[in-house]
Amino acid sequence: MGFLRRDEVVDMVERRHGYFPKVFFWGGRRYDVYGVEQCGGNGRRGLAGKGAHRCFRVRARGHLDNGTADEAFVIYQDLQDGSWRIERRLG
Repeated sequence: MGFLRRDEVVDMVERRHGYFPKVFFWGGRRYDVYGVEQCGGNGRRGLAGKGAHRCFRVRARGHLDNGTADEAFVIYQDLQDGSWRIERRLG
């Protein structure tokens, strides 16, 4: 998939219980979240210039042209505009 530019926008299409990420699209691929390992956030502007946000460390199954691949990400929801972004892909 190439180099991850920090804080890329994802299209969150489904959330579990209206809160936890469940299905999102990123880089032209669908990702099904099967595990939320950590969640948190802040209600104020952070050191990196982010506003109030909810942050999730997730495990997701990506649907590729030749099958599926499991990956881990840190994603967050910006609480001011409602957008979802990938902060980083974990190894």
